Amino acid sequence: WLMSMTDLIHRLMTIFSYLGQIMVVMFLPAYLFWDVSFPWLGVAILIVAPFINALLQLLLSRIREYDADYTAAMLMGSSRPLALALHKVSHDEPYMLRKFFVPQEEQKRASILQTHPKTETRIKKLLAMKIPENIPKMF
Repeated sequence: WLMSMTDLIHRLMTIFSYLGQIMVVMFLPAYLFWDVSFPWLGVAILIVAPFINALLQLLLSRIREYDADYTAAMLMGSSRPLALALHKVSHDEPYMLRKFFVPQEEQKRASILQTHPKTETRIKKLLAMKIPENIPKMF
């Protein structure tokens, strides 16, 4: 629900930004030929706001991934099985097959542009997690 709402806000912000930019272009002749003041700070905000919103949405996605790991560990009563499963999934794929189907994997993206945290970081956080003893275990 939260990620759906952030996506909706991002889409609306992008639409309003485009509409604002179109209005700026429409009123540009008034600025050039008549003595009309123009809110340049507002124009800069119209241009930059969707990008900042997208970065915040990516950050929230990474935070929610850690939250999902924590909730899964709490339900299981231990974080070790989830850490082992993450390790197995990330290291047991056939390298050549993955290289054939995903040739751009070698390129590194900036961590701020990733939707999920690195698997190694998730495993380290899971193994360092302390589960309270009074939580009822489901499995």
